Amino acid sequence: MLILNYYFNRDFDKMNLYGPDLTGFVHYPICYIGMKCKKWRELLNIEYGKFNENIIRDLEEEKELALSEKFTDFWFTDQRFITRKIKEFGEDKFNIVNRGHNAGIAIKRIDRIIPKTWEVSPGEDHIDCHLLKEGYNYDNFNKIYEILKMKLNVDLSWMKQYVKEFNEI
Repeated sequence: MLILNYYFNRDFDKMNLYGPDLTGFVHYPICYIGMKCKKWRELLNIEYGKFNENIIRDLEEEKELALSEKFTDFWFTDQRFITRKIKEFGEDKFNIVNRGHNAGIAIKRIDRIIPKTWEVSPGEDHIDCHLLKEGYNYDNFNKIYEILKMKLNVDLSWMKQYVKEFNEI
């Protein structure tokens, strides 16, 4: 997920959850959670210096579904995990912001599953971009590169060299 504007620029002294409406209020999308590191540690009950041990402890509950062959089991592992932790911590402690959607697709998004959304003009307002898979593939990379170039307005020529060298490997 590539963030393209300041929609998510909130008060990060708070714990911010964006987009529960995108999941029908079943999960909190993990790519739309923002807070400072100290708050993440508090939410996830992570002891400083013991990240691996603490995360392994908590992910044990998700292990069976995460290893499933069934798409609907493994795909939502991260969201199930973070939603459980948020509910245990207390949803009332979060700033919850609905993302807005149209027929299940987030508004103002360039989305990998909707080719028409990749036909972008300068000046169009987008919140984010659900990037194409296999971004190193030249066809996909060129589409992503054009969006980045248009939205960021900075020299990104190094990216072309990086992708070329990556593909040679």
